[in-house]
Formats: sequence, C-alpha cells, structure tokens
Amino acid sequence: SVNFLDGDGEILGTEEQVEGFKWVGQELVLPVWLDLSDNAKAKVASIAVSTKISDYGSAEQPASPLAPIEAKSIKKNEYGASTAAFEFTNSGDEDLSSPRIGIVCYDAAGKIVGGSSEYPDLVAAGKTVRIDSDVTVSDIPASCKAFPSYDVS
Repeated sequence: SVNFLDGDGEILGTEEQVEGFKWVGQELVLPVWLDLSDNAKAKVASIAVSTKISDYGSAEQPASPLAPIEAKSIKKNEYGASTAAFEFTNSGDEDLSSPRIGIVCYDAAGKIVGGSSEYPDLVAAGKTVRIDSDVTVSDIPASCKAFPSYDVS
C-alpha cells in the first residue's frame, strides 16, 4: 500500500499492488501509479509505503530464478516520452505465458526516477523477445533494468 503525499503531508491518494515471490532472494519492482488528472494542481512530494508479507498461497514449489535485464537502449519516442528496450531470453524448457516484467529506471547518480511494467503474451522456451516499454520518468533516464517474474496467478 502506498500513500502519495503532498508538500504538507496530506494524503493525495492511496494505491495498492499485490505480488508473489517465486524464488528465494527474488527482487521485485512494484510499480504503483496515482492518477492526478482530476486535480492538475496537486503535486506528489513524497510517498509512504506499507508492506505485508505472508505465506498465504505459498504451497507451490519455488521456480527457477530469472535474471534481471539491462536495457539495450533508452530513447525518446514520437510522443516525447522515454521508451526502454529490453531483450528477454527464456532459457527454460517451458513457454512463459504472460510473465511480469517490472522495470525500474535510474538517473546518472543511481537514484530511482521512474519505471513501468510489461506483460508479454508469450515467451517461448529457448526464444528471445524484444520488449519495448514506455517508462514513466521525468526525463530520459541514464539506465533502466527489468526484473522478470513468472505470471502473477
């Protein structure tokens, strides 16, 4: 659960994201957005995050880890936003249906400046797919990294 706060500490809105760990030591990107289109004057100054970890639904066996992926390129797209391109290889023996790709972007100092998430329909066993993601950032980031995971079901 993420509270988005204005400069006075007032809550502008609260959003949630539910995720499941698939292997020990997994790193997750939890992109959470707040739509302020109905209040154009509102500015998010900070966030306050609450997390809860449980073993609910943890009867499944751990999956093989999927390695993080560095962006091959980051460019301005035709709309003036930034698009990060990744190449994701499924080195496993089974097709991946709708894997979750959490993306985090950094400035030159290594500070997180935005991100996104993607859900390619299919990544066949032994194949590589290109994933182009429009990332939500204030300027072209210095780097972006994708953290693939299995479907969230």
